[in-house]
Amino acid sequence: MFKSWKKHCPTLGQLIKHFTCANKLPLRILFFGTDEFSAASLKALNESRTWEHPLISNLEVVVKDTKGIATAVQKYGAKHSLALNVWPSVGSESEEFDVGIVVSFGHLIPSRIIKRFPLGMLNVHGSLLPRWRGADPIAHTILNGDQVTGVTIMQIAPHKFDVGKIVLQKSCPIHERTTASELRVQLAEMGASLLIDCLKDLNKHLENSKEQDESLATKAPKIGQSAANLNFSKQTCTEIDRLHRALSDNVCYNYKINNKLTVIYVCFCRRLKCKRLGMECQ
Repeated sequence: MFKSWKKHCPTLGQLIKHFTCANKLPLRILFFGTDEFSAASLKALNESRTWEHPLISNLEVVVKDTKGIATAVQKYGAKHSLALNVWPSVGSESEEFDVGIVVSFGHLIPSRIIKRFPLGMLNVHGSLLPRWRGADPIAHTILNGDQVTGVTIMQIAPHKFDVGKIVLQKSCPIHERTTASELRVQLAEMGASLLIDCLKDLNKHLENSKEQDESLATKAPKIGQSAANLNFSKQTCTEIDRLHRALSDNVCYNYKINNKLTVIYVCFCRRLKCKRLGMECQ
């Protein structure tokens, strides 16, 4: 009995961490992000500082070095006078934060940085993990014809992307004809809202977090220009339509005619009609 109790009994350090950090508001947050998807969460976090009972007291930002080309997160941070750190710099070691937030950042976070945050680090991911782990979950969602998707708040784990415990999830249907660009905007707003809900009672959500089911995991690597190769003799109208909606509303496609590569620039209409071998795609 003693051994069983000892096995499950928290250490003194864990108890101190629990009682000093549980539901501690307002929070001190270090945010890691780049693009428009990230900026939606940063905006929500920054606006929560002005509430009657602020959710956040201190907010700093870590951005990637983009060689002088300002990202959406950099622009928002500069406009609202937020402290900006350029990766791999994450501010002074003496600076204290409660939790780190990572949204569409693209870098693995090493253990030494994760350990700086008493409440760990959270990630806003644009899919219902463990489905579509990787850099391009939204494009793969459209490409594979998924009818339901959503956002996941997960704990950041070292060494691998998108494998941490699931803290919160929210699902939504995918409407017919939705493009990846449209879905990205929708999920960015949903993810920002879910992040705020999570932070309001963070300790409870962390305690109820669950491991991902590895048997359901699928990968979503970045989709490049090589994916825009059309083969009308093998691809169906539905597959080409999904490819177009996954890549962009307007994109260049590669198609071989008599073994000669031809570049086609296509702008699909909102209700695609494409006939091949007597088939019509509505």
